[in-house]
Amino acid sequence: MYCFNCGERLDEGVTRCPKCGTYVSSNNKDYSVILGVFAILLGILLAPIAWFCGFIGLTHAYKYNNTLGKIINYIALFIGTMVFLFYIIILSSTGSCA
Repeated sequence: MYCFNCGERLDEGVTRCPKCGTYVSSNNKDYSVILGVFAILLGILLAPIAWFCGFIGLTHAYKYNNTLGKIINYIALFIGTMVFLFYIIILSSTGSCA
């Protein structure tokens, strides 16, 4: 677990950060990896939702200093962007886009 204020790694059961003194709750959860994987799956189908989940996941990853979460969410944002651009190219080449 990490301090949400300064990012210091905390031992289990600690109620106060030894570095900055912020009170922490033991029920803080880091959902950045889960959100990143979800955003990758959504990126294949729905780019705007993938962007939303990717940005939320990045927020959690930076809040909890989670490197894996950062990587997965950047990948999700990249995939969402590429799929969106692919949709735009397909729509413009078929004449369905104004």
